[in-house]
Amino acid sequence: MSYRLKLILAFTAIYVIWGSTFFGVQLALKSFPPFLLSALRLILAGLALTLYCVFTRQGTPTLKEIGKHAVAGLVIFVGGVMFVVWAQQFISSSLASSIITTPFWFIILDKPQWKFYFSSKWIVGGLLLSLVGVIILMSFRQGRVGSGSEAMQTIAVLTMVTGSFLWVAGSLYLKYRPSRTSIYVNTRHSIVECWNSLFDP
Repeated sequence: MSYRLKLILAFTAIYVIWGSTFFGVQLALKSFPPFLLSALRLILAGLALTLYCVFTRQGTPTLKEIGKHAVAGLVIFVGGVMFVVWAQQFISSSLASSIITTPFWFIILDKPQWKFYFSSKWIVGGLLLSLVGVIILMSFRQGRVGSGSEAMQTIAVLTMVTGSFLWVAGSLYLKYRPSRTSIYVNTRHSIVECWNSLFDP
């Protein structure tokens, strides 16, 4: 498979599979409260990854790695999942996806890559263009975009920005502290530790 085809398929997966989750969350919120919905997503994902790791006989992480997964699970899943789901009670799925996909925090927080990022006119230009697009979208929208009041929509947008920050912070934490175990084991333990930290007595 050529690199160009792989690139097209990767972006297609992002736009269709990942992008559609915001619409799916919007529909699911009609039947579930936001934190229960987030918990169900974590439980199902954790069970699926656990079964996969058992059947493929993936290695078990050390206690040190489990502690790292606990931090990552809290930061990434609480910020990147629960904050976003809560905010989608008050804003539309299209607005939510537009805000959360802005790559601002990846550029700002990844200090070791600053020299590379800021030396590229394409990266800087793309970052500025995305920020301008979100600002225009927020400034010139007609009326409310979603079911919440203007005040709650503003709070929801700020919550999503905070969630995006936490998601990137957790991702960079794992990027620069890689684990020896497989990505499936890492993700599974991050989900389980997040669940245990939030809901165990």
